[in-house]
Amino acid sequence: MGARSGWLASGAAAVVLALTGCSAPAPQSAPAASTQQPRPTSTPRADTGIPSPSSTTTDAQAALQAEAVEAVKQYYAAWNRAVISRSSAELRALSLPQCEPCQRDIAAIDDLKRQNQTARGGMITLSGLQASPGVDAGILVQGELVRAPVDLIGASGKVVKSYPEDRTGTIGWILARSGGVLKIKDIA
Repeated sequence: MGARSGWLASGAAAVVLALTGCSAPAPQSAPAASTQQPRPTSTPRADTGIPSPSSTTTDAQAALQAEAVEAVKQYYAAWNRAVISRSSAELRALSLPQCEPCQRDIAAIDDLKRQNQTARGGMITLSGLQASPGVDAGILVQGELVRAPVDLIGASGKVVKSYPEDRTGTIGWILARSGGVLKIKDIA
């Protein structure tokens, strides 16, 4: 992780430098007295406002990574709402059908409703979410997940089952774009 965070810090510094370089026209030096022709440069002029292809790619990748992290957060915010409402509709909308762990989450919520049970507790919190470089067809987000202790309450109002806190350690979510949005494709 140390090498990775160093890479992230140097990458962020490069983006800042690139952006500040594009914010104002470069100072022009006085023409030389010789007949030497100016050399063409491979970078666009700062006063054109046209970003270089590399900065555009970097910005697009950063946006995709931020979107992927946000999609994971949205999935678990939907889980937390589903535990209370006993409706799995949001989880279905935020995951792809081939995501087996997602289908188990959906089944757990559907079982609560079918068995006329409610849950007390069971909220999920996330930490340390980081996305790796990726593409719309597949981008990895890693982080930690903690599910609070939960009691399942039957129709009679009595606790029918209790589960202790569950800490996953580092896990990964693979997301893919479908219908214009990133959705959970797998959880490992």
